[in-house]
Amino acid sequence: WEYPVWAWHWARPDTDALPWQRARVVALELHQQQAKRDAVGRFASQLHPLSDHPADAAVLPPAVREHFDRAYEIVLT
Repeated sequence: WEYPVWAWHWARPDTDALPWQRARVVALELHQQQAKRDAVGRFASQLHPLSDHPADAAVLPPAVREHFDRAYEIVLT
């Protein structure tokens, strides 16, 4: 199985950027969702600007971060 963690930054389901026919949904229980939120929240360099300089902007915009707040995961088999 592959977890396309960075794919949400550049891939969309309406393109052939990934082999979407291999995509599977894995439902997460509430404690798993919370653990995922906690883990993602620890990557401050990806979520918050490092400084006021434009080049130090957060890597993951809000639209991408929303993918990590879902009650399921997408994996590739």
